[in-house]
Amino acid sequence: MLEMISDYYMPVLAVVCVVYMNRFMNKQLILAFVFSFFYVYSLGFMEARFGWWAAMDGVFNSDIAAVVVMVCALMSVSYRIGGIALLSFIFFGATLINLQISTWFDILSSTVAGVPCWILFSSAKKESDDSTLES
Repeated sequence: MLEMISDYYMPVLAVVCVVYMNRFMNKQLILAFVFSFFYVYSLGFMEARFGWWAAMDGVFNSDIAAVVVMVCALMSVSYRIGGIALLSFIFFGATLINLQISTWFDILSSTVAGVPCWILFSSAKKESDDSTLES
């Protein structure tokens, strides 16, 4: 059962994110998604090249960072839905640790690396709200 959760969590969260955020999508949020995913996967490529996490006996998990992007996007639109996504992410992390797929260090460091995306989504949402008010 836990293996199934670890396999399907990210795709299910992606579907929830797309379905819920569909009504909020605009140019600013789409650009925030593009830049955020580019940012976290660039970190993954840099980790593969330079081995920063490996030097600390860790692993940069780009899947976890991508999940953080989705959680940050949901959090920027709705604190209630984002809080539920954050809680599910914490349980997902505990599942990965229980299955010995990741360590707390891997999860926390990959999460911290993805948190700047929340600032990007929040500013995109604020700009979107401001342009809606001006219309």
